[in-house]
Amino acid sequence: MGVDSLRYTSIYYLESDKLIIKHPEVVSEKYRNNDYSTNDPKEIAKFMEKHHLTEEDLAKYQDYFLYEKVLTDWFEHNPKSHFSLDDLGKVEIVKE
Repeated sequence: MGVDSLRYTSIYYLESDKLIIKHPEVVSEKYRNNDYSTNDPKEIAKFMEKHHLTEEDLAKYQDYFLYEKVLTDWFEHNPKSHFSLDDLGKVEIVKE
C-alpha cells in the first residue's frame, strides 16, 4: 500500500473575489474505488491520530502552504502583479 497524504483544495471565484479553502481529504491507495480520496471526518481523524497531528497543526500547515508557498510563488513568478502578501487586494479567503 502507498503512503497516505492529506490534500487541501482551494478554489478561486473570479466574479466574487473569493478564495475558498475546502475541507481536507485523505488521499490513499486504499480508496481506489473512490477516486483515491475521502473527506470522511472519521478517516481524517484516523489520519491525524496516526501522524500525531492536531487541528492546530493542520491550520498551521494550511497557512504555511497558502501564504509561504502558493501565494509567495505566485507573486514571485508574476512580477507585474499589483498585489503582494501584504496587499491581496479585495480577495476574501474563506475556510470551509
